[in-house]
Amino acid sequence: MPRKWLLTIFFASGACGLTYEVVWMRVLSLTLSVTVYAVTTVLCAYMAGLALGAAIAGRFADRLERPLLFFGLAEIGVGLAGLAVAPILFNLGPVEIWMHSALGGSGIAYSAGRFGLAAIVLLIPCTLMGTTLPLLSRATVKSGDEVAEGAGGLYAANSLGAVVGCVGAGFFLIPMLGLTGSSITAAILNLS
Repeated sequence: MPRKWLLTIFFASGACGLTYEVVWMRVLSLTLSVTVYAVTTVLCAYMAGLALGAAIAGRFADRLERPLLFFGLAEIGVGLAGLAVAPILFNLGPVEIWMHSALGGSGIAYSAGRFGLAAIVLLIPCTLMGTTLPLLSRATVKSGDEVAEGAGGLYAANSLGAVVGCVGAGFFLIPMLGLTGSSITAAILNLS
């Protein structure tokens, strides 16, 4: 596959990832009732998932004969998880009610429980997102001389896509399509 197509695909992947992140922050702001908790939860889960996914994919990417296929499967997984996460987060109420009674309803234990519950839900798609750079790097970088330009170009394209996704979701998609519509739009792009 030509390099410019791979850069375009990874740009779109970054845009989708940050669209999900903005949607998840908005959903958790509604369910956790405090924006600071929502942002902290999403950022922690997002960064932990990226690190975990990169560590996992980094261990086996060199042994794959078709890393581009596994990249595609990871993107499909991100898209499917992206469709599921917002509804799951919206429906955590019964579990939170149980935690409220079990943990006393206030204080550090209850806050940690709510954080952990949401973070576990977010960790799955975020870990899949983390696998994408090592897999795509393996597919595009053929020799040690190409590492800086190959991986650096992919990272730059993905980061630029993330900026576009963040701005696009916050200022255009969510106001026009709502949280669900924005998630569906990102998922369609991931799945395609």
